[in-house]
Amino acid sequence: MSIVALRGVDANGRRLNIGHEYIKHGIRAIAEDLCTLQLGHRTQFDADVAQGREVQQARYTSLDRIIKRDAQTAEVDADSFAVMIKNKAKHVNRSWPNG
Repeated sequence: MSIVALRGVDANGRRLNIGHEYIKHGIRAIAEDLCTLQLGHRTQFDADVAQGREVQQARYTSLDRIIKRDAQTAEVDADSFAVMIKNKAKHVNRSWPNG
């Protein structure tokens, strides 16, 4: 996670107003585009490895967002995806107190 601190005034000393959505999404999108330009697109292998690491993380991850989205739309169909869900659940249960 990254934290960005912004000073509340511009170069002329006037109050700096940046929209909440731009701070939340716009800056991230620009950073993603710049990284892609310099590093290129992530390979499928790299994406799979990163998603596999999320299984063991006891926090809300992109894998959890996928699980939530697919549960709401009933699009869960891949065996490997089901295994990730089960592994995530097992790990989270071990991570919680009395789990």
